[in-house]
Amino acid sequence: MFQILPDMAAAEASQLRANNLQSQIWPMAVDACQASGSVPAITLLQSALNEMFDMATLRTLTSRVMHPPGVIFIMMFALALLSLLLAGYSMGNNRDSNRFHVIGFAAIIAVTVYMILDVEYPRAGFIRVDAVDQVLIELRSSMQ
Repeated sequence: MFQILPDMAAAEASQLRANNLQSQIWPMAVDACQASGSVPAITLLQSALNEMFDMATLRTLTSRVMHPPGVIFIMMFALALLSLLLAGYSMGNNRDSNRFHVIGFAAIIAVTVYMILDVEYPRAGFIRVDAVDQVLIELRSSMQ
């Protein structure tokens, strides 16, 4: 599901399918536990299923929902523009200023803003978490 995350329609369809599977698994597990009558089996199965559902919910929240509000990104870009404006104004008054410093400062600000955004959205930028997803895919294929 997480490889298709930039495609929000496909991610929503996959999430809906996962929720349907969860709603099918839980009643079947409850029926199986009641039929077995074994208290240790009931305890182990229900706690494992509950933890699995909680982890799936946590992954969904951290990958799609839990991002800073848009005003934070607006303020970050405004701060970058303001600092570049002030640096340019200060260097503009000095005729013997070095262009390397101006370009270096602008590059550092741009890379910093890009890295913050890239870390916040790790499936859409330069920093990728595909290796973590590959481990989960291999684990899933080994279970079948």
